[in-house]
Amino acid sequence: MKRREVLTLLAPALLLGACKESEKFTLPTIVTGKVTYEDGSPVEGAELRFSGLKRHSLTNISLVFEETVYTDASGKYSASHVIPKERDFVEIKMSEGSFDEPTPAYGYDVYLLVDGVYRRGLTYMIPYGNYGKTTTVDYELRKK
Repeated sequence: MKRREVLTLLAPALLLGACKESEKFTLPTIVTGKVTYEDGSPVEGAELRFSGLKRHSLTNISLVFEETVYTDASGKYSASHVIPKERDFVEIKMSEGSFDEPTPAYGYDVYLLVDGVYRRGLTYMIPYGNYGKTTTVDYELRKK
């Protein structure tokens, strides 16, 4: 009798967990943030790419989806996409540009704000647990 009571209590929780898992692939994953210079001023026109990739082998990776967004005058950006199940990983990446096609990040070191700490890097891998939710990724550009 006690086993049945326990199962009766656990069944709704298990169903709720299953629903949340399926929502990862039906609700949009949203990435928002702000790009600033090290003095705190906003960076307008910085290019960011929100993408999902699938690994076929060690050297063969294909693009499943990609959305390119740019920061506004206040340095803010937002990207949104329903994550397909056939991806292996999802990332947000700032473009540094090049001499031929410079972006506001060209000539700067790029830092990501992760867990309250800045670390050098262009790319942030969106954790699987954040699919179907909103993730905030801030960037800071520092002179080289």
